[in-house]
Amino acid sequence: MAMIVVPVTTTCPKCGKSVVQKPGDGRPEVYCGIPCRRLAEYEIKRVQRAIVNAEDEQKEWRQRADLGMHDDLVGQPGLSARKADWYAGEVARLEARLRELVGG
Repeated sequence: MAMIVVPVTTTCPKCGKSVVQKPGDGRPEVYCGIPCRRLAEYEIKRVQRAIVNAEDEQKEWRQRADLGMHDDLVGQPGLSARKADWYAGEVARLEARLRELVGG
């Protein structure tokens, strides 16, 4: 009895096109082609830099919140904590995008 092999498809994280996986051993294809892979490499570098910047901002605003700095000067109690929380969310969003781009 012959076994029927159904091709497995995934979605290119850069453009959204279908990516048909080749049967057999080896690493699965993540991108639909070289142009999308190159664009993703560039975006990965940008996202990594953005994560570092957001982490730095989060740390700075968290320190201000812990020390009670800045909020009274601008008349907005809790501003530093809200900013720190916003940057924490931004880090999580950027990390999720990075996971999409690297195929994980």
